[in-house]
Amino acid sequence: VSDLPEGSRRLLELAAVDGQPLSIATVLDGAGLGPEGHRSIDALKSRNLLRSCGGDDDRVECYHDRIRELLVSELDGDALRERHGALARALEDTEAPDPERLSRHFEGAGRWIDASRSAEEAARLADEKLAFERAAQHYRRALALGNHEAESSLTLRSRLADALANAGLGWEAAPEYLSIAETGIPRLESLKLKCRAARLLLATGYFEEGCTILDEVLAEFGMRVTTTPWGA
Repeated sequence: VSDLPEGSRRLLELAAVDGQPLSIATVLDGAGLGPEGHRSIDALKSRNLLRSCGGDDDRVECYHDRIRELLVSELDGDALRERHGALARALEDTEAPDPERLSRHFEGAGRWIDASRSAEEAARLADEKLAFERAAQHYRRALALGNHEAESSLTLRSRLADALANAGLGWEAAPEYLSIAETGIPRLESLKLKCRAARLLLATGYFEEGCTILDEVLAEFGMRVTTTPWGA
């Protein structure tokens, strides 16, 4: 690797930093190489540093994980950020960029707002595919990466809670709903969220916690859960 020309090494480093099959057009764009870059790719393939992916000659990846790990480990912080930034720019120029992939490279480049926005888009797509656990992961990343306004943050937190509930993770969704209920939203909406949290806790076996929340909600209306069948 140390004997490679600068352009070839940069191309190989981009493939290593991405860690997934990349289209040749994208990796050449990120490396700043024109048509002559195809010769570099052929040379890297002949030296068993790059390979085509599953018979697809239009996509390449590092020949082996050990090569990828070595290349990434030798990049200092500034160089690694630059490679992530180059990949993000190249992927943005493709017809339908993968938002999850974009988010990872934006984060690696220190572009936190763009990373958060892409993570939110990845979450929305996962929701549409009913991949709710994956959607929840992306919503969490979007919240962690971005500096959101109160309203935007509340929307993301609500979507996170819904994704967790849809994934059957009621014990994780309930605290999110309860947290949102304490943010100063209208009283009726707050109580509805508390009821939703209680139902999720009861449905997942957290009976004591669920009943405690129901007691709090009923107390708002001067009511209580009865303790006997006759009382019910």
